[in-house]
Amino acid sequence: MPAAEPGGREETRPRGRWSSRQQWQADSGGAGGWRPQLDPGTGQPFTEVLELDAVQASAQLDQIRASYHPDRLPSIAERAELLLAMSALVERHADDLGELDALCTGKLRAHATGTAQAGAAILKYYADLLAADTYTAELPADQPGARQFVDRLPVGLAACILPWNFPLSQGCARLAMLFAAGCAGVFKGSELAQPPLLALAELAAEAGLPPWAFSVVTGGPDIGRVLTQSPLVDAICFTGGISTGIAVAEAAARTLKRVILELGGKTPFVVFADADLDAAMDVALSAGFGFQGQACVAGSLLLVDEAIHQDFAAAFAARAAELKIGHQLDAGTEIGPMISAQQRSRVGSLVDAALASGARLRSGGAAAGSDGFFYQPTVLSDVPGDAELASEEVFGPVVNLRSFAAEDEVIRCVNDSRYGLAATVWTSSADRVDRMRATLRTGQLYVNTHGQVPRNTPWGGFRHSGIGRLYGRDGLFAFTEARQTYQLGFS
Repeated sequence: MPAAEPGGREETRPRGRWSSRQQWQADSGGAGGWRPQLDPGTGQPFTEVLELDAVQASAQLDQIRASYHPDRLPSIAERAELLLAMSALVERHADDLGELDALCTGKLRAHATGTAQAGAAILKYYADLLAADTYTAELPADQPGARQFVDRLPVGLAACILPWNFPLSQGCARLAMLFAAGCAGVFKGSELAQPPLLALAELAAEAGLPPWAFSVVTGGPDIGRVLTQSPLVDAICFTGGISTGIAVAEAAARTLKRVILELGGKTPFVVFADADLDAAMDVALSAGFGFQGQACVAGSLLLVDEAIHQDFAAAFAARAAELKIGHQLDAGTEIGPMISAQQRSRVGSLVDAALASGARLRSGGAAAGSDGFFYQPTVLSDVPGDAELASEEVFGPVVNLRSFAAEDEVIRCVNDSRYGLAATVWTSSADRVDRMRATLRTGQLYVNTHGQVPRNTPWGGFRHSGIGRLYGRDGLFAFTEARQTYQLGFS
């Protein structure tokens, strides 16, 4: 049964605070030309962004560095107050921010609004963390009359290069961590979805943050190279693909920048026979097809206990085929568009190659609709292990179904992957969970749930899924240097 085709939609100009704006320009101006911002649900531009050239981007770094004085920062209390002001503004405008994000990225409207609310929550989290902890510790001295302190000092100017899929939540999170640490931040969003980050920059100015705290540069890969190569930048926080992440790390190494990399994932979603199968089914559908699979923790590899595999697989494929495809702003839509025609073509090529190598198509498997960048929710099984779709991140609405006979197979599948971002396990056995916690080498392990990003715990991956940790205290420490003071001579 094919998934429902996207229906016709009478186009009306959105009326949100930002989504009806026809042009966007960063405070630093622009000289690289106007880039159209497409609505992936129609394939048509709805606004345009004036981008910088490399000379302007370098000049903006000069301006930020000149205005940023780490020895004269706002106090901890002042920084907390400013983060709370920013949080309140993001929360107040979450609906409008969400609409803009949905138009740029193809997220469903409710999902996009939720990412704005998550951004507001993490801004508040770091404000509260600053109020509770000054990040100065006095340690026991090793001799009479001595005192020892450890202070956390800001690393300096950090460049954050963000992906197109979560500009609101990631923009707020990076700002929160950087400003709490006392760092300056220059932000570059993906050229596929720049307006949400520019909207956040407007709110940062409205909240009263210093200009050096949240500065946005617009443009493509050439602007990213300016940021990674500039000696004025002390740290790079990059989220994106593995090959680009490696290039970022290589460029940053030439000036010994600190590097935090959040790269891809290939998340196994494991269902044991003793799990709550109805709940596992619902969450597996959301994990595999939510946001069209365009998230680093998408559950694109569904491993099902062979004792239940046949029935579970048939029901999963049938449910996937019934998901309603439509424009991301329309009520009732369950599957929106992919970000671009190029990404849809890539996903289609992966599916076609897997089928040509012997995979079985259970549902979907083709582009959908005549407008926009839609692809049917697709379920495959019997995918050969040497097919690219079996081992690489798909970033599309495609789930590879496999059966397993024993826990050891699951452990090998997770730990032998070059990715190590997350794994999801559904079971009712506490002993099994303990074994999985002891053996699975992933940055996140979800048990009977999927995809949460708690504000107060570290986030990151093993192996090619990245370097470093963000969120929680780890996120603040990622942008600070520890300085020890050893003091004598005072009674």
